[in-house]
Amino acid sequence: MLKSMHIKNYAIIDDLQIDFADRFVVFTGETGAGKSIIVGALTCLCGERADTAFVGKKGDKAIIEGVFDINERMLNILEENDFAIDLSDDLIIRRTIAKDGKNTIRINDTAVTLNFLSRLLKEEIDIHSQKENAFLLNAKKHLGLLDRYSDDTKMLKDYQTLYHDWYQEKKNFDAYLKTDYNLSDLEYFKFVLEELNAAKLDIDEEEELQKSEKRYKSAQKHLDILERIKYLADGDEGIKTKLYDLRKLLGEIDELHEVFNTINDIYYTLDDQLSSIDDFYKQYDISPEEINQIEERLYTINRLKRKYGKNVAELLQYQDELSTKIKQFENREEYIELSQKRINELYDKAYNAANKLSKIRKAAAKNLETKIIAELHDLMLPNVSFQVDFKEKELSEDGIDNIEFLISLNRGEDLKPLVKVASGGEISRVMLGLKTIFSALNQTSLLVFDEIDSGVSGKVAFTIGQKMATIAKQAQVLAITHLAPVAAFADQHLFIYKTDDKDQTTTHIRELSYEERIKELAIMASSVSDKAALDAAQKLIEKAKASYEK
Repeated sequence: MLKSMHIKNYAIIDDLQIDFADRFVVFTGETGAGKSIIVGALTCLCGERADTAFVGKKGDKAIIEGVFDINERMLNILEENDFAIDLSDDLIIRRTIAKDGKNTIRINDTAVTLNFLSRLLKEEIDIHSQKENAFLLNAKKHLGLLDRYSDDTKMLKDYQTLYHDWYQEKKNFDAYLKTDYNLSDLEYFKFVLEELNAAKLDIDEEEELQKSEKRYKSAQKHLDILERIKYLADGDEGIKTKLYDLRKLLGEIDELHEVFNTINDIYYTLDDQLSSIDDFYKQYDISPEEINQIEERLYTINRLKRKYGKNVAELLQYQDELSTKIKQFENREEYIELSQKRINELYDKAYNAANKLSKIRKAAAKNLETKIIAELHDLMLPNVSFQVDFKEKELSEDGIDNIEFLISLNRGEDLKPLVKVASGGEISRVMLGLKTIFSALNQTSLLVFDEIDSGVSGKVAFTIGQKMATIAKQAQVLAITHLAPVAAFADQHLFIYKTDDKDQTTTHIRELSYEERIKELAIMASSVSDKAALDAAQKLIEKAKASYEK
């Protein structure tokens, strides 16, 4: 949820603070007051590329800051990128657009990239605009929308695994058929393979050898010191021997009993410490033979790495590749026969999985058709027909289905692609119906509608407002509207207006009280605010509230 926005020096906005309700928020105001500019600022905040032309006249940079709630999906992305944050924290996104093109994006004071910002909010915010209409009207996107609706990701992933197995096998085989090795190539492959096989490389060996070599080098630094410590402490003339002699002599004089006890304690304490020194010394106890083996083995590994320009993992892979090439060369006819059989088997598996996936899609499509028709009936399109059209295609990464959404808005008309039939007012309702379904599936946190009700009025406008209010029960909705029946459903009504002075036009915003809402709706509906218009506006709000609470 978007909790607030602060916009400074952006287009005709000087300095604007907006606090949002958590359900259905409408923006109203005269044309040109700056409503769409606010949506543009939000779009920029959510990851769209910034245009320096929007930097205002009161400085060399524009600042847009938004405060959002955090959900689990966002938290996972933030934690993956080392943000110390939890669900109770606010997410503060601040974007600075400079005239010189040096733009910055910060999330909770940490600089991030535009790609990261887009990734973080991509699934959270859905801004309904002409660009988004183009997405929904694009037939190439319809299969993905249907798969999102069917929500059978396991079947799709299982199919794609089988498809990739078949595709890779076929790709490798096609490349093999185009390759022509001669006898000298074969001899070289055998020579290299023999050398690598003789080396008996292991993926973990190099790291273990390097650790041993490091211990040895560390030992070299300390062995001399340890030898001297052992000599001073425990040699024939060392401290331990002298303490033993001193302790023995003191034991013969009763009057020095306390001194004897002290020296005795020191002796045994020293003995304990010398045991620790012995244990430390033993970890450096590496034989010269072992050291030579380590160094020789590392030399062999490094020589092969330099010779073939590959690390150990790549050398092991190279071994497998050479072994395969030799077998392919020496048993070409057998290899071709086995490969073709393998490719055919993989294709059959992939095609069968694609058929199962297609059946699931067709069943989901029937259900989707019913739901979309119901949504569009709610939006006063009583004669609508909607169909998900299937055509089979060659096996591909997304299966064997080419699909397109077809629609007819009037009785007796043929079904046609969405993009070819919807007029201005109708397209808004069709898009709202589709978005109601697909946004709910995606669990979008915020939907923004920029004049979606353009070209409609009366009862249709009321049903659009009703639909937006219904969506707002699951997600926050922000809508720019010029229609009183839509605004009547709002939980929060924000009025946008502008002032002019001799130097600049400036956008302002204020939240309307209940009485101010009635007056604004009266003016929106009839351009006047006399008693009759005010009474009608109040009844409209009451009607919307009663409808909303059903």
